[in-house]
Amino acid sequence: MQAPRLSKKTARRLLVAAAVWAILWLLTAFDSPLNPWLLRRAAAFQRTIEPNLEWSCARAGIGKLPNRLQARDLRLKAPGLESLTVETVMIKYRLLPLLIGRISARSIRVTGVRVQTTVDLAAMPAGTTPTNVPPPPAALDLARLPNIEVTPITVSLRLLDPASDVPIEIRLTNGNIRASITRQRTEGLPYEFTAQANLVVNHRDPAPLLLHGFLDPHSLTPAELDLDADLSLDQFPMTALTATRPRSVPFIAESGILTVRLGLCARDGRLSGLASLRIQDMTIRENTGADNARFITLPFNAWQFLTRQRNGTVEAETEIHGTLLQPVVPIGKVLQNQAGNVGRNLTVRMLEAIPLDATRDLANRIETNRTAISRHDDILKIARLPEFEQHYERGRHYERILKGYPAAVEEFKRQVERFPTQTNLAVQALMASALLHHKELEESRAALADLRRILDDYPSHPDADNALFEMIRIAENQRDYPETDRLCREFQQRFPGSEFARNIRDTLARVRRFVW
Repeated sequence: MQAPRLSKKTARRLLVAAAVWAILWLLTAFDSPLNPWLLRRAAAFQRTIEPNLEWSCARAGIGKLPNRLQARDLRLKAPGLESLTVETVMIKYRLLPLLIGRISARSIRVTGVRVQTTVDLAAMPAGTTPTNVPPPPAALDLARLPNIEVTPITVSLRLLDPASDVPIEIRLTNGNIRASITRQRTEGLPYEFTAQANLVVNHRDPAPLLLHGFLDPHSLTPAELDLDADLSLDQFPMTALTATRPRSVPFIAESGILTVRLGLCARDGRLSGLASLRIQDMTIRENTGADNARFITLPFNAWQFLTRQRNGTVEAETEIHGTLLQPVVPIGKVLQNQAGNVGRNLTVRMLEAIPLDATRDLANRIETNRTAISRHDDILKIARLPEFEQHYERGRHYERILKGYPAAVEEFKRQVERFPTQTNLAVQALMASALLHHKELEESRAALADLRRILDDYPSHPDADNALFEMIRIAENQRDYPETDRLCREFQQRFPGSEFARNIRDTLARVRRFVW
């Protein structure tokens, strides 16, 4: 059977189609031999239009499948950006939406991102005003946002501080960004995103930085954004903040670990959230290169007093409200809450340093309020006591005045650890810690451990029988009758002539029927 022959017209059309396809392939394909030359021509033309913008790319174009865009070895230099390099970019998109003028990406994968830049703080304006963020282009398909993966990310930032002779070095290493549609949330926030990296400041130890949240892809403008996000920074060394010895700060941090937690919730652009900061084991020394320097109007001696109040521990929490473009942090309320830790005088001075009428009015109220005077002036009295008494008295202050029971327990623990030979204060601290663990913190095991330590370390102290009696009461309240019986018999052997002997006999009579 003779094979069908193509007509000349059909053959001509096929030839034209093949030629058009070959031309398009040469001009747009990633693997085209003309691709590097075309990209160099495009970059040279761009420099004639904008001389301050330079870019280059080894290859970029449509991949082997028509629904893929690829790029390799992308480099960019711009004002304020020393270098941006990207090893590979892969974008997968949907073809059908392109027929109706819609851009719908299925996935975006970027590898090997490196950013390097320098910022001169002296050249930055003193204040910035929020600008209106334009809405995303209408051609974007926001109903189906892509899966995004960017890894690894390295960012190098040099800050030129006029108050320091050495630039501040900030690096983000081992960073990655991931985002995708998830079904774990049912509150209308289906798009989950995660960004994490190691933060290194002035070549100190890295601190893990993590951002995780959910958002509504249908409203991406700040005025309408629906967002839930959590930010955490752990194990950040305080020595990194003053490593460059800035002349504007009167102290240099020798040790200390910073932890930050930030939780934000935005609905229709309105912001609410909570931020907490905790510094542990912070010690400072005077910055001799600073000439009469003050930080928030306070000299070095005042800041040294602050750090010694809780043995280098500083804690602060604040609510956040406002909008995404103009968040509001009530700093006056934050400082007011610190009055119980730092004293009334220092709180007033820090509030007066903030150039706001509200904080100055708050400072006046604290300074003249009799209740504030009686509550917070104990801090100065405690600071004048001998060092071996300060931990115990500070713990009592946190317990009675501030109702900060974990902080009080921490102070009682330091009293025993630092001054174990001060027998009376050590036993009183252990007794107070045990009562707080049992009644306020509901940690009976910790309470029993504190009381047992009195019996082991200070068996001849007059309050040793009281410690064992408290252990019996805790065991009976927990309905641990065998342990109660055992402790009662131990009490009768160790303290036969105690004033609690009759109570012990009554307790044994109550629990005898529960013990075999």
